Amino acid sequence: MKDFYRKEDLMKILDISENTAYKIIRELNAELKEQGYKTICGRLHRKYFDKRYRIN
Repeated sequence: MKDFYRKEDLMKILDISENTAYKIIRELNAELKEQGYKTICGRLHRKYFDKRYRIN
């Protein structure tokens, strides 16, 4: 299983557009940065996304 999601993953999981997927990645990565975590542009940590969107 991947540790990070990319825009394609979010588009498929949430059935959203590419722009919306990028927006979600930016927003959640900003939250992680505020908490002191390092982030990777264009990628989102899977566990954090799953927690925030109640996936599982």
